[in-house]
Amino acid sequence: MHLSDLHIKNLTVIQELSLQFEPGLIALTGETGAGKSILLNALDMVLGARGKTDMIRTGSDRAQITAQFALSGSEIDPINAVLDDQGLPPCENGLLLIRRQLNENGRHRQWINDGLTTTAAIRTLMAPHLDMTGQHAQQRLLKPKFQRETLDAYARLQERTEEVAALFADVLATQQEIQACGLDEQEKLGRQDWLQYQIDEIERIAPQVGEDDNLATQRKRLANAAKLQSQGHEAAQLIADGDANALKMLHHAMPLLDQLAQMDTSLAPLRNQVNEAALLLEEASRDLANLNLEASSEPETLAQLDDRLDSLYRLQRKHGKDLQGVLTLLEEMKAELGRLLDLDAHLANCEARLHVQFQSLREAAAQLTAARKKHASDFANQVCRELADLGMPHALFEVCFEPLGAHQARTLTRDGLTLGAHGAENITFIFAANPGQKPGPLQHVASGGELSRTLLALKRTLQMADPVPMTVFDEVDAGVGGGIGEVIGRKLAALGQFRQVFCVTHLGQIAAQADQHFCVQKTVEGNQTLTSVASLSAEERVQEIARMIGGEALTDVTLAHASEMVRSGAQRPSAG
Repeated sequence: MHLSDLHIKNLTVIQELSLQFEPGLIALTGETGAGKSILLNALDMVLGARGKTDMIRTGSDRAQITAQFALSGSEIDPINAVLDDQGLPPCENGLLLIRRQLNENGRHRQWINDGLTTTAAIRTLMAPHLDMTGQHAQQRLLKPKFQRETLDAYARLQERTEEVAALFADVLATQQEIQACGLDEQEKLGRQDWLQYQIDEIERIAPQVGEDDNLATQRKRLANAAKLQSQGHEAAQLIADGDANALKMLHHAMPLLDQLAQMDTSLAPLRNQVNEAALLLEEASRDLANLNLEASSEPETLAQLDDRLDSLYRLQRKHGKDLQGVLTLLEEMKAELGRLLDLDAHLANCEARLHVQFQSLREAAAQLTAARKKHASDFANQVCRELADLGMPHALFEVCFEPLGAHQARTLTRDGLTLGAHGAENITFIFAANPGQKPGPLQHVASGGELSRTLLALKRTLQMADPVPMTVFDEVDAGVGGGIGEVIGRKLAALGQFRQVFCVTHLGQIAAQADQHFCVQKTVEGNQTLTSVASLSAEERVQEIARMIGGEALTDVTLAHASEMVRSGAQRPSAG
């Protein structure tokens, strides 16, 4: 898979632009503040990152980002299977289309292959295919969570880590249930009395689901009993009881209709219709008589209905639930009361369950630890090889395992063992850049440039263990010089031989290695700032790299140097 087309409209300083990309290493360069990172932000947002209304261009009510991805033959069926599970249209002609629209009202929308979907669905679909390393990746590298997740990703331990997290959640829930049982005798008796009072009240009222609606309907009918009786009597008079009622008129008409039907048989259906109408009127007259009788016999029950409805409504207001919710609450309170009345037995059951759950967690955590340690050495050795290629031949890199401390947040200790949602240990990357330097946690001893190179070494190691078809680096060259920049450029170009790599860079040594080179420029027209992006020709590329290595004043020397860098980059060796 690779990103083939990106269309952006009305996003911050971008009015509208369309870009076409090929596989390989793609460099994005330009002056500081020109908007290079906006392209990566756009890509991140179209793939499910949080959309922000302040990213919409001033004067517009919406922004739109469209990304088209070209799939390899082996990717089409698996991706279509995921889309089919989500009820989304399949990819046509090997192309995946994702579109995101940011609206000023905050109700953003997104589509996959023109099927309306959610950002969560987009993230689920695309997460295995794209690795984004942003400007703040160095700061994330310093966090223990990132270090642990990096090792787990290298060792492909996602299923094991998810199992440990689920078992930990079960143990934590049971432990909290046990803690809830830790009431003193006075608290327990008070809780029992309160529960019994609530249960007695509900059972005394004995509500039925839907009873309030049925009674409200009855009350409305009885409240209108006088009107029902009056109007029903009037209707009955007009239909059947009065001196000149409708039914009497129909009976007078029937002999005439019989004679007409005898003279003209085609009128027989008309006679039958009138006869049916007479039967219907007789039935309606009887119903009206019954209605009047019922209405006249029930007005005295209105007060009883009011009392019953008042009890039901008070019950619902008190518990903040409808009648179904009140009955569900009743069962929950009965269950809790039962536990309190037999608290010792319930506590024993919880303790037994906790013992079994903790043993399962202990075994799963031990297996996770063993798997981590099994892969840690290979992982560290591979990172060291990458660091050596990046100009740090004597760098030391190790993975340190330390047992969790009982004082750490979200941990639990039992039988002398402390476990957490991520296993039984803290994981720390130990680093020393040079011989004689005392090794220490990476976050304490590495400089900015060393962190940049370590981050790239980690990414390279992960890519070789579990290749991702698209990788994005935003200013991975922070804190490094030209010589190391050339090495980084070769590493990125080597990655680009097997996948698509985007790199925002300020180093000409990296840009010279790219297969495609885009320059981002910012201009001011009137009171508006505009950002444009251009794919550079061979000549334009030399000029841009010359600017990057020598400044705005281009000389024959810098141009010649830039030309040689581009020529050398095009003759790179095979990936390694």
